[in-house]
This record gives sequence, structure tokens and C-alpha cells, in this order.
Amino acid sequence: MPPETISIHYMQPSQLYISEEKIQQVRQWFDPKDLNFFPPIPIKVLDGLLVMTDGHTRAVVALQAGLTTLPFVWENDELDWDMYRACVDACKAQGITSPGDLLGRIVTALEYQEKWHKWCDSMQALNAVNLLPNHHQELLDQSVFNHQNAVRFHVSSPFLYIFVL
Repeated sequence: MPPETISIHYMQPSQLYISEEKIQQVRQWFDPKDLNFFPPIPIKVLDGLLVMTDGHTRAVVALQAGLTTLPFVWENDELDWDMYRACVDACKAQGITSPGDLLGRIVTALEYQEKWHKWCDSMQALNAVNLLPNHHQELLDQSVFNHQNAVRFHVSSPFLYIFVL
């Protein structure tokens, strides 16, 4: 039985950037005419949205190749859904509501590390001290959590120190 497919345009990304290096890696094996070896995009219904939990780079490469539908699987793993909510909120705040919105957010591997990984680290630090989910939107709205700032956290019970680099 072939996997289910979904329109690329219905998928809500949960990340803000795509690495050019990762795009090059996917292009080495990707064949838009044969999706038999294309790992399905995992999707979770989260707050009424079809949220991508992985496969953002694959979806962007497929979109660049002209595909409009992709195979998907329902995400069954128990992931940190509060973190995913924070990521989706950040995406929506940046105008990212489908993989097509990531086409203009392709960055070098170093920029990906600086922008995306540091943002994730900062959000995970907040989550570790239970500041998510109740406060994640107001934190995202504060300038210190602008994804372009490098933020370092130091957790020292019972305090959280935030250093903007």
C-alpha cells in the first residue's frame, strides 16, 4: 500500500531556517520522479494544524523540484509538544505557514547553527526551567527572544540568568 500524501501547502513548519548544506545532501539522493526512497514527512495534528515534526529540508527540496504533494506519516512518538507549540508560534510570527515560506530562509551551515540551533537551545533552556508553555508567547514577543539575537542561558536554581551576546 503506498503511503498517504499531503499537499505541501497544508504542512505547518516547526523550524525557522533551512541549511544550504542539508539541501545539498538531500539533492544527492532525491529523485522527484521516484519517491519510493523518499522518507515520509512526519505530521502531528497540533492545535488544529498539520505540523511537520521533521523533514523540512526534504519538503523544501521537493518544492524546489516542482512537487506539490508529498508522502507523510502520522507522528506517533511522544515528543515535547510544548516546544513544538513554541516553534510553531515563532514560525507563524515570522510569516512561516508552509514549506514555501522557508524558500527565502535558506542559510549557510554556519548561519543555520547560529540562528536556528541557538534559538532552539534558548527555548529548551526555558523549557527546562518550566517557563514554557505558559509564558512562551510573551517571551517570543520580547526583543531578547528575537531569533536574530544570540542568547545564552545559565540556570542556577532557583534563578535563570539570560545573557544576550
